[in-house]
Amino acid sequence: MQLFYSSSFTEKEIILDADESRHATQVLRKKVGDEISVMDGKGGLYTARIREIKKKETHLDIVESKHFSNTTHPIYLAVAPTKNMDRIEWLLEKSIEIGLSGIQFIRCDRSERKQVNMERLQKIALSACKQSLSWYLPEISDMIPLKDFVATNVEATRLIGVCEGAELNLTPGFSYSGPVHILIGPEGDFTPEEYALAKSAGWKGISFGEKRLRTETAALLAVASLNFLKP
Repeated sequence: MQLFYSSSFTEKEIILDADESRHATQVLRKKVGDEISVMDGKGGLYTARIREIKKKETHLDIVESKHFSNTTHPIYLAVAPTKNMDRIEWLLEKSIEIGLSGIQFIRCDRSERKQVNMERLQKIALSACKQSLSWYLPEISDMIPLKDFVATNVEATRLIGVCEGAELNLTPGFSYSGPVHILIGPEGDFTPEEYALAKSAGWKGISFGEKRLRTETAALLAVASLNFLKP
């Protein structure tokens, strides 16, 4: 399926932005009268016919639409980005393919990266959604300090990946209900003070096994396992 994305809708019309329009009309040579598939990132999939091609946008008439239900057990990641951003981009892509509702980037005492390129990450996320036919575009949130993140009172199962002192184990016997947030630390792990801060805010330590995993490996393992263990 050649799939396009738009956030610009009316009851009967869709408008593709400059990037999507360029891909449709210049790369794929779509022309007036052709029908294409468009997603809105909120569960909607539309069949639409090209009505007008302009320099920086393309106007479409909606022919047919359908809506896909969202998961009742969304999975959210909070992760300290690695120094090598390629690894985090890979993590984002693969997590979306498996099933991810959102990702929050955090800054810890041992973080080697202080900022991320949000525009690039949004493009990677959109591409991953198109490739895997994931109808909901995940929420991507810019980096904030760990202390600010753990202080947010999210109504969810809240887990923090730790190397030692875990209360829970991510095994086939693990179960959860509703949304789940999982917190993954930087290269070098959380400091004892950070772990204590998270626990005092209601986060529970969880172990991924005996092996020492890289940040992106631990995060992807968590996403895959929690999807497999969905109630």
